[in-house]
Amino acid sequence: MASLLSSVRKKIDASTDRVISLERIIESKREMRRKLAGLPVAEKLAMLDTLRDRAHMIRKAAARRETSLLRMCTENGMRGRK
Repeated sequence: MASLLSSVRKKIDASTDRVISLERIIESKREMRRKLAGLPVAEKLAMLDTLRDRAHMIRKAAARRETSLLRMCTENGMRGRK
């Protein structure tokens, strides 16, 4: 048991250099904001269109999943049960 615990501690100690610090995250966000601010308006609008299309696809997939689950529940006689 002690050897297992020590091997886990060694792995944790070895992985601590891979921990992402909050400062690095904040700086990365700042850098991305600077890059986005420097883009031409047309490129920003194209990115917005891409994000809008992606959000639309996610909503459609969620609606299909919900419809499918409701159909399964009604076919199995589960509708209205709690």
